[in-house]
Amino acid sequence: MLFHPVLNLLRKQMMRIILLLVSLLLLSNTGISQNLEVVGEINYKFENSSTYRVFGANESYLTWFDYQKGTLFSYNLKTKEIGEGKLTQGRGPSEYLQPTDIYLNDENNLYLADFPNSKLVVWSIKEKKFEDDIKVELPPFRISGTGEEIFVFNLSNSDHPITHVKLATKENTSLDLEGNFFENSKPSETLFNKDGTLIYQNNQIIHLSKYRNLLSFFNIDKEKKNLKVETDRVGKEQKVGVKQTELADGSVQQSLDVSNLLLSLSFAKHPNDNSLAIVFQDNRSTPIYDSKSIFNYSLTDREVELENPSIFDFNIDQMISNSRYIFVFSKEEGKVYILE
Repeated sequence: MLFHPVLNLLRKQMMRIILLLVSLLLLSNTGISQNLEVVGEINYKFENSSTYRVFGANESYLTWFDYQKGTLFSYNLKTKEIGEGKLTQGRGPSEYLQPTDIYLNDENNLYLADFPNSKLVVWSIKEKKFEDDIKVELPPFRISGTGEEIFVFNLSNSDHPITHVKLATKENTSLDLEGNFFENSKPSETLFNKDGTLIYQNNQIIHLSKYRNLLSFFNIDKEKKNLKVETDRVGKEQKVGVKQTELADGSVQQSLDVSNLLLSLSFAKHPNDNSLAIVFQDNRSTPIYDSKSIFNYSLTDREVELENPSIFDFNIDQMISNSRYIFVFSKEEGKVYILE
């Protein structure tokens, strides 16, 4: 009987220690789950060339398009097999001139944005065949959407930068923009400031401007046919230096000097629904970011978390994701890595 109080005290102390250990384990696991790790790679050798490639992803496939070869590739995430489809350059049905983006919906229908032809080329991944051409009012630059609709980000209209396309009827609606998306932007810089990445989630379009270091959240009201935009800077504001070079035929070519710029290279939905994954290319004399690192952007706090990024041993040029994985393209390595 005299030992019971001592035993009870020991039991309480042991319970506290066990609870503490469990808590630490849970916290440790939570910390690990926030970091991304390589869990695989696509068994395909990407050529280290200047070919502009566009990527799309859903729960079943990763797709990419080599426009110089006219080859559309689809990687089956379950079987790990790569399928191919051939497209022809031109202005006719099923033909393309300059692809700028891919959207792949849950039904495995692929939409290829063809900028010069002002259309979306529809391709069935499952059937491996051309399905349709959908004409859009303004040349499509970036696209995203759902199984029923596509949102088209264009380059030519600053007042109506996004067009809503109903896939069932092919109806195009230009959405009015409430507020100036390109405030403090010189006319010569507008095209460059639109260069970036576009994703759609929870009735909201999110755009990351590569040269402005600006995340823009477009809230959609399809009944009123308008957009309300909120912006958040993810890096220091910088001046975009636009060079103009006169060519032999008398035309003028514009180019950028990126030697001392911070570039918001790419972003994707993070498997954690409360954040985005962002990679930067920091060309400044005193760089802060590393293109081998993926940083989290908290959608709750609306800020980039600079501490504890996911660090890799390869440079990252482009990212896209589904609900489980982030796929990163490293031009340097000529590979696409699968992160989880």
